[in-house]
Amino acid sequence: MTEKTVFFLILAGCAACSLFQDEPANTFYIDAENGNDLNSGQIATKAWQTLDKVNSTDFAPGSKIFFKRGQTWLGSIRFDQNDSGSASDPLEISAYGNPLFANPEIRSGNEYGFLLEGSARVKVNRLSLKGAGRKQGNTTSGLIVRNCRNIILDSLEVSGYQKDGVEILNSEKVRVIRVDASNNGSTGIRTGRDENSNSPGYPVKNIYIGYCTTNDNAGNPEILENHSGSGIIVSSTDSAVVEYCSAANNGWDMPRQGNGPVGIWAHDANRITIRYCIAYNNESSRGASDGGGFDLDGGVTNSIVQYNYSYDNNGAGYGLFQYAGTSVWENNLIRFNISYNDGEGNEKAGIYIWTAEPGKDLLRNCKIYNNIIINELGSAVKYATDGSGQASDPNGFEFSNNIFISKEEPVEGTGTHSAYSNNLWWRLDNKPVSKRLDPKGIYGKEPGMVMPQPHNYRLTDPAQLKNLELFKLFENSACKGTGKNINSSREVLLVLPSGVSRGPAGNRDDGGDVNFWGKPLNEPANIGIE
Repeated sequence: MTEKTVFFLILAGCAACSLFQDEPANTFYIDAENGNDLNSGQIATKAWQTLDKVNSTDFAPGSKIFFKRGQTWLGSIRFDQNDSGSASDPLEISAYGNPLFANPEIRSGNEYGFLLEGSARVKVNRLSLKGAGRKQGNTTSGLIVRNCRNIILDSLEVSGYQKDGVEILNSEKVRVIRVDASNNGSTGIRTGRDENSNSPGYPVKNIYIGYCTTNDNAGNPEILENHSGSGIIVSSTDSAVVEYCSAANNGWDMPRQGNGPVGIWAHDANRITIRYCIAYNNESSRGASDGGGFDLDGGVTNSIVQYNYSYDNNGAGYGLFQYAGTSVWENNLIRFNISYNDGEGNEKAGIYIWTAEPGKDLLRNCKIYNNIIINELGSAVKYATDGSGQASDPNGFEFSNNIFISKEEPVEGTGTHSAYSNNLWWRLDNKPVSKRLDPKGIYGKEPGMVMPQPHNYRLTDPAQLKNLELFKLFENSACKGTGKNINSSREVLLVLPSGVSRGPAGNRDDGGDVNFWGKPLNEPANIGIE
């Protein structure tokens, strides 16, 4: 026998042995139909079977746990601090099997679907979590992230939970990407403070929520003293980005009157960016307030709402609100947004300004520029009054380069402490605007732009916003080059969050000196979003 023959025999033997070896010891498969918890779990043909086996195992850094597509498990998954990855070896939960089959489904009934508590550097993707339903016995949230760091939630479906679809509490560096959190009760996706925590400041930090869908979160039947039924809420948070998300048909079954839900909003938060999102057809219970598109609410500071589209909401397109008992609301930007026919049931305005304590200087300093507000129902901007007739009249609100088109007087309410400059004002009934608040404004002229029609304005995919053909100015528009030059990059950089990775690939795109379509801004500036 030659040396070459011996060499090839050895190679053949090694290859044959490898066919029978397990995969790396940190890879685990779960097969609900053909698995067995007595198996090693480390190759697909020796898979585990149950969630109990998963929950009773502590997974080391680098572990990969795969559930088989097209199958269903009854129960819940729970990870704690003993189930964590490292910077070089994150822990991952995902799916395997035929990619044409549905993602693995965790049916948790009346319990949560997945709880991450104290874990770090974990990625959860390609799972479907389903509760029994917000009125069918479930009383929990679907996916709960509590006291965690460096968590990625990607390509998940979460539905049928009475509280929140995804709930992020007292955690840092959490990315929520391509998650469909629809058909829940309180909220689709929410960040906030753990009710058992007394930690000072903002217990949630550095959050990214992108490319998510939050529709038909109708309301929590057990919450009778507060709002429920929102798409996305960012609260008790320092530094967050919400982008390319949709919120629609939320809040229609909130079981109370009073303050209500909103499509996408923030409260008690700092350095929040909401951009390139769409909010439409959001509701509130009959006789209740709100049900709007977007909202910067009580205690929000140094935040920005830009490049968003709001239409056909029950409440205002953009709420600037301050409720009683929270910290000051100040230094926020609203720019390059669209509101079309918002406030159908409440407010009948595109921008609505309200403070619960008008006599206190707790709602202040906001720049509102280069927006388009079209309201065929009432006014473009509305300042609220409280029950005693005292007006919300905040200090330091500046309106510049906006297009205000309305059925009635463009501004309803007082607003004597606000400044208006270089806006276009037009009443749809062609009556003259009686409140001439803007010494450099354009009055009595149509804007000269592509106006929405009943058949073409209902865009639902945020990824298509930059392809929107509506609201573009004609070459001879009175809005071309007649705006106020604003150092937008400086203004935006003042409020952009720090330490937040953006986009599915972590790319950064800070905006700055670009218009709604991502084009460089003109000098002299245009009026409107172009």
